[in-house]
Amino acid sequence: MAATATFNDVLLSSVPTLKITSDGNNFPIFSLRFLTSVDAKGYLGHFDGLEPRPTFEIAPLTQAQADELTVWDKAEWNSKTLILQRVPDSIALLLNLMPTVADIWNHIVGTYSTNGAYARTNLRSQFLQSKCPASGNVREFLDNLSTRRAELGRTNGMVMRRWQQWRGGKAYPAALAGIAARKATSHVIARSRKSRKIRRLRPRRRMLRRWTGTPKARGPGPSISPPTQTSLRCPSCSRCRTPKTGRCLTCKRSLPLVLSTSRT
Repeated sequence: MAATATFNDVLLSSVPTLKITSDGNNFPIFSLRFLTSVDAKGYLGHFDGLEPRPTFEIAPLTQAQADELTVWDKAEWNSKTLILQRVPDSIALLLNLMPTVADIWNHIVGTYSTNGAYARTNLRSQFLQSKCPASGNVREFLDNLSTRRAELGRTNGMVMRRWQQWRGGKAYPAALAGIAARKATSHVIARSRKSRKIRRLRPRRRMLRRWTGTPKARGPGPSISPPTQTSLRCPSCSRCRTPKTGRCLTCKRSLPLVLSTSRT
């Protein structure tokens, strides 16, 4: 039985036709939608080479082996039909001369990998130059911006977060530029405020540990008893004097002070 393709295996209209251009900016979205459709039909193994044609060492073939070869040939022809539906006529004849679908797909990927650097640069330039019109739909603009970012990700073009923050205020209309900039940098502002608060509290904590004798926390472990403090007391009123002056806080007299130790 001859291996014939079932022409009802057609691609959806959402799968675009591959454009053979110098920049190759159509290839990321083409490969995404094409491989998704092919995987849903069960033919992805013929494109990535993970399902080669079965080979048998013993001849003649049994009926089960012949049926297995027939099924594989039919799937191979269907896969070839799918790829030829979405390539231009200028390269269709060239691709038809290749022996397997895996060779056809490797040729397409290799061709666009050569132009990949130019494609990434072009996509990055379009992303940075995008601007929402003053009377445009902001939601549609953001959806288009997300699509371009995904295309950059598929071509290994990294878009840094700082680029997005820098372009945030310039891509929106003037009425929304301030809101977008504050939204884009809200996490940075919150983190800086928290760090400033911690820096303000650190001297107070050190001073509190110095005068109360509380040891610095060192994580889980045995508890540490407070150290022995030395307090200076006035012999007249038995009041502790202030550490910075030599005068008693109660009687205001500057007398020889007696050292006495006490555990807090």
